Amino acid sequence: MSLLYEIKKIEEKDIELVAKVSALIFNNDFDNEYKHFLYEAKENPCAIILVAKAKQIIYGYIDFWITFDSATICNIATFQEYRNKGVATSLIKEMFKYLIKENVMFITLEVRKSNIPAFNLYKKFGFNVVSVKPNYYKDGEDALYMIGDVNYVKNNTCY
Repeated sequence: MSLLYEIKKIEEKDIELVAKVSALIFNNDFDNEYKHFLYEAKENPCAIILVAKAKQIIYGYIDFWITFDSATICNIATFQEYRNKGVATSLIKEMFKYLIKENVMFITLEVRKSNIPAFNLYKKFGFNVVSVKPNYYKDGEDALYMIGDVNYVKNNTCY
């Protein structure tokens, strides 16, 4: 089944639904997630949140910050039933369009050591592990700290 959706900046009307997605996927409190996304969307001048959306269905989102010549993926998520259908890949590609336009040089992220599908997705875009952050997550799992070169993506037309 091929999904039809568009990727665009989050709108205020999408914040509640994105917060629900995030709370479900990451097993977090909805109120905290809602406050987080409201802040990111309306007050954080560095944050960009993109959503993969069709009508009133949110398939996934990516929240990233641009600060001068670097960026950070804060969060990316796709609802379970829409995984392995290219949603996360499309979100990352769209993010890279922003990064290239803003002359960002590199981008960082943390990923759970056990999250092999996400790790492989990031590798596809040229990200490399630069260190391990022990006990990074609430449950004590380590994070892999990864960095990507925006020029790698630009020069290899990954986007």
